[in-house]
Amino acid sequence: MPNLENLKPIQIFADEYAQRLGVKPRSIRMMIDRNQDELIQANAVFKTKGKARLIDAQAFMAWYIQH
Repeated sequence: MPNLENLKPIQIFADEYAQRLGVKPRSIRMMIDRNQDELIQANAVFKTKGKARLIDAQAFMAWYIQH
């Protein structure tokens, strides 16, 4: 389980990391949506109450590099 300080809402994560990855924030959000089940199993995405989801940036980047 990641540290709570590492978790961010997906919208904020996409805005911050879009330029680093060279893509638009919308592309990151769509990638997360398409691969949500796999990212949950990799402990990169966590569902919260309601429709909100949080993402662990380090776990996502590890998953992203493998693909």
